[in-house]
Amino acid sequence: MATPDKTVFEREQNAPNIMLTDEQLNMCRIALAHTNRRVVAYYSNPKLSNPGMMLNLTADMNTMVSFMNPFDYYLAHYTTKEIMENAIVKYNPEIVCYFGHADVSHIYLESSDPRVKMQPLNADEFIEILQKNQTSLKCIALFACSTYDIAQRVSVALPHTHIIFWHTKTLDEGARIFARAFIEYISKYKYGEHFRIEHAYHDGYNKFTENFQIGDPLEKYQEWMRELGRARISGERPDVTKKPADGIPGIMLNGIEIPVAHIVLRRSFKRALSMTNPRDYNID
Repeated sequence: MATPDKTVFEREQNAPNIMLTDEQLNMCRIALAHTNRRVVAYYSNPKLSNPGMMLNLTADMNTMVSFMNPFDYYLAHYTTKEIMENAIVKYNPEIVCYFGHADVSHIYLESSDPRVKMQPLNADEFIEILQKNQTSLKCIALFACSTYDIAQRVSVALPHTHIIFWHTKTLDEGARIFARAFIEYISKYKYGEHFRIEHAYHDGYNKFTENFQIGDPLEKYQEWMRELGRARISGERPDVTKKPADGIPGIMLNGIEIPVAHIVLRRSFKRALSMTNPRDYNID
């Protein structure tokens, strides 16, 4: 079965309208509040001056809203440890996305204590939450800087779950473009339908490399700062060849990183087979 051309949400726009009574609508709302969601996405930005406020949709969240049926995802605009845990247990997601801040050993959530600005979550604490749902998880996507070490710990603990991560720091816009292509791919499938996570990752990787340079942003950061200062003083345009790279994404399974070249080879091979006998091979 080839990848659908349209997302599930787009296909459902052609379904006939159904008129429901208020009571029926209420029953639907109650049922939907307890149904499984394909994607649970957490947004956390505890560096904001007022983290307790309900945040407006950012471009990260609009990625989710644009592509997916609203009944297929749960989106947390503000994420504490308790909110993260409750959503994992309640919605049995196939895919968990985290948009936020991280370092090599922690992701940073909002704090439920108003006296504390942020709540660091280490790999063991994150694993403990994720292990409350091991039946449906297919992928955990960490759209945050320097998450390789956390990803490896999680991947070993959840060996059949793909983990997407970043080796380095990355630009917010770069992670956003990657996430948009990744989510667009998975939005073409319904809950429980078979698809290959590494191919969704590959779509995100391709979109990232179309717009940004793969590499560690810190390697040329100081040189780029000096170049920007020189250009500002001289009134000239900065030399873009001195601009640093924008990040290095990765994907792993069972604690082992999957080289993007292997994904490309597999997709090319299956595509070639599907052309010779399309009934027997799914290019995804």
